[in-house]
Amino acid sequence: MKKKFHTEAVHAGEQSHSEGALITPIYQTVSFAFKTVAEAKKAIESSLEKEAPGYAYTRFSNPTHLALEQKIAALENGEAALAAATGMAAIATAVFALMQKGDHLISARGVYTSTHSLFSKLPAWGIEVSFADQTKTAEIAAQIKPNTRLIFLETPSNPLLDLHPLLPAPPGAWR
Repeated sequence: MKKKFHTEAVHAGEQSHSEGALITPIYQTVSFAFKTVAEAKKAIESSLEKEAPGYAYTRFSNPTHLALEQKIAALENGEAALAAATGMAAIATAVFALMQKGDHLISARGVYTSTHSLFSKLPAWGIEVSFADQTKTAEIAAQIKPNTRLIFLETPSNPLLDLHPLLPAPPGAWR
């Protein structure tokens, strides 16, 4: 039986923890302790393979992060979710998951400086990049090619606060 939204918001991703807490505590740790080397090895391998929760190093997994990811996935009716430590980590993860050599990316010209820097380096990986004024839908549309795989916009952009309506474009706006 599917739980209602409010129930998911409170309970999704929550598991019983070592001290019997009813909600997931915030684990402020980089690494976790083990009784044996074999136990540590098993936890590291399972956390790297995402087979089952095996907490060895917070960069791989952490009970707090896992609960957050499961809660977001449940609330968004998604299969899974991924929490990233920074916006740039999220952007890089999405771009490298979606793009491959020979693909084309269109980016707003006025994106966050580090995002622009990352995108400017993508040609070294064989990914073609074009920049456009995100306030001009026609300029973005004019750069779409058969190999365009991703259009990246920020609204409002950082730091210029340029806006692009992310609602569906009128018929024919993108050709």
